[in-house]
Order: sequence, then structure tokens, then C-alpha cells
Amino acid sequence: MRWGLAAFITVALPVAGCTVDDTAVPTVGGPDAVMVATVDCGDDGAATVRATFGSRDTEELSVAKAPAIASADTVPIYSDEFRAEDGANESALTIWTSPTRGVCTTALTDPATGNVLVQVTSPAAETVEGLVKSDG
Repeated sequence: MRWGLAAFITVALPVAGCTVDDTAVPTVGGPDAVMVATVDCGDDGAATVRATFGSRDTEELSVAKAPAIASADTVPIYSDEFRAEDGANESALTIWTSPTRGVCTTALTDPATGNVLVQVTSPAAETVEGLVKSDG
């Protein structure tokens, strides 16, 4: 009896843990698929944000709300919509956030459903990735 229970626990628990894929890239799909990326560093935080999407040029900007650290070149919150590019079945999105002060939250959202696909809050540099498919 003891041997059977131990064998069940040894075999069943690892298998149960394998059913969840925490490494899957968040994906939206369909002819009108859109993914929204946002970076918010709170009232006193700041960060450098780099966005790469499909064949677009990499965009780099500064995010800050506090008047003491904000400038004409900063935005209070980074937010952008990403749609599948013409002629591409899928386009990869990468958002790299490197806080220079405070803690920043980087998120990818599906505006059609309101679902937050991935969200990371950290004082350290973080990268989130997503995939926008035109074919669903």
C-alpha cells in the first residue's frame, strides 16, 4: 500500500505540473487583431522603453511623470497599439523596459477582450513579448 501511494505521488504530480506552459508567448489573432503595450512607472519612477515590432524601426523613448525628472522628450505613460503588418501572417512584438528610478509596470493587453495577456512589475530591466497574427 505504501509503495503504491508513493509511486502515484512520484508519477502523477510531475505530470500534472507539465500541463501549464508558462513560457507561451501571448498571442492575439484575426483580421483586426490588435495588441496594446503600456509602460507605467508611477508618479516618481522613470524608465527607458524600447519597442520592436515586425519590420518597424525600433522605437526608444523615456517614460516619467514627476516634473523633476520629466522633460519635453518624455511621456508620462507609454502606450501604443500594434496590428499585424500588411502581407505578414504574424508580427512579433518586444517591449524592453529599463527603469532608471522606481518600479515600472509593463503590460500587453488585448483591447477586444480587455484581457491583460502579460504584466510585469519590477525595478529591474524586463522584456515582454507578444505575437500579433492576421490569420487568427
